[in-house]
Amino acid sequence: MSNWRYQDVYEDKDAGFCIRKCISTYGDSHSGQCSIDGSNDIRPVGVHFLTKGSIKILDADAKPYKDYVAGERFVHDSLEVANKGKIIMVSKENTEYWCIADIPPYERYWTGSLTKLEPNESSVIDGVQGKRVFLPKAANVDGVDYPKHTVLRVDSKDSITVTNAGVTNVIATFWRDE
Repeated sequence: MSNWRYQDVYEDKDAGFCIRKCISTYGDSHSGQCSIDGSNDIRPVGVHFLTKGSIKILDADAKPYKDYVAGERFVHDSLEVANKGKIIMVSKENTEYWCIADIPPYERYWTGSLTKLEPNESSVIDGVQGKRVFLPKAANVDGVDYPKHTVLRVDSKDSITVTNAGVTNVIATFWRDE
């Protein structure tokens, strides 16, 4: 059993969020915070998702809880699991995991939605006005090429067209959940 390898890829101190990337291989595990301490709230601490691979989640007692694959957003459906404060994530294959959350010590909730794009696929993403859009991989947004790890703040329109580069990508639209 080994730890996942984390890398901070983006931080916005003014807005109060950070984005972490993690690479893990088959069998790697990590125990992570799954809720805001003492909140008695089922919401996860942020937007968590995979762009590659799959994982099994165990609750804090190491009981199987859920399985996730690339493109699915992690959510809790059990207050009991959330109130334990921690979960254990085990890689079922090589994975690339992302977490968009409050800058520690995790006091505010962030939420969002995901759009999974296959290589060279395009999609119109609606409902983005006043929100942020995170591009884990390089992509073209409304005719402009952006590098990986780009965060766009969209204030002037409610939809964007994203054209993916030559790899699978999961675009995250996110905002503070007040």
